[in-house]
Amino acid sequence: MATNDPKGLASLSLAASSTVSFTPPPESSNCVTVSALEGGGFDNALGMWMQGVKGNFEMPSLVFKITEEGPSKRGVLFDLGLRKDCTVYGKDFCDHIFEFISGSFWGPDVSVPAQLRQHGVNLTGLESIIFSHTHFDHLGDLDLFPTTVGAVVGPGASATIGGPINMWPEPLESGRQIREIAATEFNLRIGAFDAYDFFGNGSLYLLSTPGHLPGHMSALARTSSSPSEFILLIGDASHHRGLFTCCTHSHPKVSLSEDADGVLSTFEHSLPDMYATMAGVARMEAEANIMVVLSHDPQFTKVVKGHGKMWPETLNGWGAGGWKAEVDEVFLADQAAYLAAK
Repeated sequence: MATNDPKGLASLSLAASSTVSFTPPPESSNCVTVSALEGGGFDNALGMWMQGVKGNFEMPSLVFKITEEGPSKRGVLFDLGLRKDCTVYGKDFCDHIFEFISGSFWGPDVSVPAQLRQHGVNLTGLESIIFSHTHFDHLGDLDLFPTTVGAVVGPGASATIGGPINMWPEPLESGRQIREIAATEFNLRIGAFDAYDFFGNGSLYLLSTPGHLPGHMSALARTSSSPSEFILLIGDASHHRGLFTCCTHSHPKVSLSEDADGVLSTFEHSLPDMYATMAGVARMEAEANIMVVLSHDPQFTKVVKGHGKMWPETLNGWGAGGWKAEVDEVFLADQAAYLAAK
């Protein structure tokens, strides 16, 4: 590892989750249903994300449909995965992205809008699409949704649109409203993070989870009120469970790279913030009634597919089904394999 480290990146590490304060979510009888959709994926090197780890893994790009229970049934999407036709990204883009990933990437077999329509969803009835952040593998086929469906991004995220890997899928003049939630609107404290009550009734909170990209947000969805249960969708707040999960004490550090002058750098916008966010996620994961799901989560995906619970089925009932423990078991088996390959 290079010694030219002006930002002190090499000295950073994950804080113990026990050092992070936790504020329980307020009680509420209002819930949402959550479903997971296919959004394509990547084949990537583990070492891209975790220092000293060898081997490759398949990273799904998950999409989530969140629907308010009750008469209104307001519906939103959380992230859109990749475009179905990845050739539209173009050669220059692909040349650039392959500087960061070592494998391949692909879109879903069926576009996300088509997956929804196949099971009776009227796209014009969606309230909005919430983006955890603006990287291409989360923006998907936004241009295939009616422009009446708004886009929602976190504080400062609008300024990231149009970067080398932040290609907005449609002209900004398309007529679609892009709402940037102001930092001051995250005026609650939920779990380990500042939070915004999206529906205004305690069923869905957006959490400020900085580090990966400006304005990065996660979503805390209440899937049951009795017993109280939540799914925490963390987007790219972490790229692998092994970096934070509280089911193991072995956490590799986030991978670093060095430029031609030997100066250490990171793929993340703010590595100190990302480590703090991952510690907060781990603290929330330590609660038995919160299941953490990454946008690129092979362990979760394996469990959910094993139960036949991908879209149009819902993830509600995960607690009674014991899925959180199953995800931990799958992860620990994967971890044993990649540790043995060192």
